[in-house]
Amino acid sequence: MLLDLKLPDSAGLETVERLIVAARGTLVVVLTNENDPRIAQGAAEWGVAGWLSKGNVNAGSLVGTLRPLIDQAA
Repeated sequence: MLLDLKLPDSAGLETVERLIVAARGTLVVVLTNENDPRIAQGAAEWGVAGWLSKGNVNAGSLVGTLRPLIDQAA
């Protein structure tokens, strides 16, 4: 699952926490403009499988992040 950290009803690490609790067992990749290492570390502690910066996302980076996760889940 791709998760944007800025949603209308949730933002930042709170968004990660809420999703991980609600969707246990689902692989989560954060897609964000956030560059705060504390948020990245907190997300990793919650078990986020990957992190993509919106400003740097392209087909290659998306596939490069998701392919290993898909292969691992198969």
